[in-house]
Amino acid sequence: MNCDRCKRQLTGTVHTKDNYRIDLYRLWTGNAVPVVFKEECEDETRFCKIEEPVLVTLCAQCCSVAEVKEALKKFESPL
Repeated sequence: MNCDRCKRQLTGTVHTKDNYRIDLYRLWTGNAVPVVFKEECEDETRFCKIEEPVLVTLCAQCCSVAEVKEALKKFESPL
């Protein structure tokens, strides 16, 4: 598996006796549309639904880049 942004080969999470190292993150992204769900006996529930979802795989280094962090905050694809 490779990072979708920098194309580096990824190793996954490595566990040791006292620690662990995360090498990749996977997330679903795409156009988000607001949805309001309400039943008679409950308060309304609001969430965003992803239309045409895309699975993105990023390495830990790419996730630490300011541009990628900002894109993730806005629900935008960092690619």
